[in-house]
Amino acid sequence: MRDGADYVEKSQFSFPVEAGGTLTTDNAFASIKISSWAKDEVNVTVEKRSEIANEGRARRAIDDVEVRTEKRDDDVHINVEGPDSNRRNRVTVSITVRVPERYHLDLKASGGDIVIDDLRGDVRARSSGGDVVMGNIRESTVDVRTSGGDIRLESGEADTRMKTSGGDVRIENAGGRTEVQASGGDIQIEHADGDVDVRTSGGDFEIENTAGKLTASSSGGDIDIENATGRLSIGTSGGDIQIENAMDGVDAESGGGDIDIENARGTITVRTTGGDIQIENAQGGVTAKTSGGDINIQFAGDDSSTDRSSHLESTGGEVTVYLPDDLAATIDAEIKIDPSGFWRRRDYRIYSEFDLFGNAIDGGPTRTWAWVSGRLSARARVKGDLNGGGDEIRIETTHGNIKIKKR
Repeated sequence: MRDGADYVEKSQFSFPVEAGGTLTTDNAFASIKISSWAKDEVNVTVEKRSEIANEGRARRAIDDVEVRTEKRDDDVHINVEGPDSNRRNRVTVSITVRVPERYHLDLKASGGDIVIDDLRGDVRARSSGGDVVMGNIRESTVDVRTSGGDIRLESGEADTRMKTSGGDVRIENAGGRTEVQASGGDIQIEHADGDVDVRTSGGDFEIENTAGKLTASSSGGDIDIENATGRLSIGTSGGDIQIENAMDGVDAESGGGDIDIENARGTITVRTTGGDIQIENAQGGVTAKTSGGDINIQFAGDDSSTDRSSHLESTGGEVTVYLPDDLAATIDAEIKIDPSGFWRRRDYRIYSEFDLFGNAIDGGPTRTWAWVSGRLSARARVKGDLNGGGDEIRIETTHGNIKIKKR
């Protein structure tokens, strides 16, 4: 029949089944949409559409595409076959399937999109190029791979595995362990209750509200994480890393980008080759190293039960540390220079708003400073106690200033 300028052929098939069966597809190019209903029945609607104006030619083109359905016990199989893409480029096939509420899916598609509405059953999908979009997948696992399309999941209550060779991945809610791999696309996760392991060869990460351990790796993209309850292990070969509210420690490394952390508990270890490091409200010990950038660390208020042992090191940048007045710690700050380099012959200094030499006891100055000259000496070092001493905070830089300030 005609639908505007297109010629359309529709067919429908129904199969009585018991819940718990599996729908399988071997789909050459059709798009498929699957939803569940409160019937022990699988209903399949096939629509073939041709834009060829001549009805005879349109019928022949549609007849070249074969859709076969078959019931095996409580399973249903759909097979789509047709001519190569050069001959079928003016024919599209859409398949709509309704399955029982508790039913499993094992889907293969060579190029069409896959859309799955709410379902209580395992989902396994493979697509050579189309998108895969899923609603609320309850009580079951999700395993999706596509060679180039995007993957989207509204909600999954069990383990989730996703892989795409070029598309983006977006997950709104993940209940179990989540594993995502993308060869170049971006990855976005809004909420995850279990451990998360995500990797991309070049895309960006945006991850929020994770309860388990989070491992994220990118070959060049930026990483943005917010509200992580579990420990973070983060790495990018060149992008920036931004973290807000990490409740169980951070291990982060960038090959050249900046690292910015706001509000973190537990131990923090960060490294970057050239970028700046900024940490605000660090509630544990910090190990921070950069080969060329500045370091700016703000420690939270004193908690005697928390180990504040820290090591901050920059090669060429300035190091600034903000400490609470009541923090009990031992400060060891050192500047090193290479006097052989004429262009580096300038003065650097260690400056502290705290009295590290004990002069204030005798009415002396409450501040401490030391300087190093590129013409005369190779290093300057200041070491002293705050509030009777405590965990050591080691600060060192080469060809840079050190500033120790009060919060």
